[in-house]
Amino acid sequence: MRDYLSDGPAQRIALVLWPSFIVGGIGTVCFFSLFDPATLPFSDSLLPFDEGSLGQNRVLVYSAGFFIFWIFAAASSWLTSFLQRSPSDINATAPSTTPAAQASRSDEPHPDRSPDGGISVDDPRDGS
Repeated sequence: MRDYLSDGPAQRIALVLWPSFIVGGIGTVCFFSLFDPATLPFSDSLLPFDEGSLGQNRVLVYSAGFFIFWIFAAASSWLTSFLQRSPSDINATAPSTTPAAQASRSDEPHPDRSPDGGISVDDPRDGS
């Protein structure tokens, strides 16, 4: 299965913005099919709805509503994309500044490790 999140930043941006664009459009249609922009509570204070400019103001409210829905959908898509990262993607970007992390990544064997990779412990029961 192909990992679409590791193709690069342009692919990741497209995977976030395109579905959120579709959801923003659907959210706008659903919201404004139930509510008229002229009857919204903030319409009197923010937008002057008179008979001559009612059509232009509605388009403004529809556009603002679409961008608000798009922003919320994009935030949701980005959060999903962020949480789907694999541990190797997360660890590849993390700096390894601790001595333990640097020692575990070096090619030299660790002094407390046996050749097979396990920790060597002297067993007092074996009589040696």
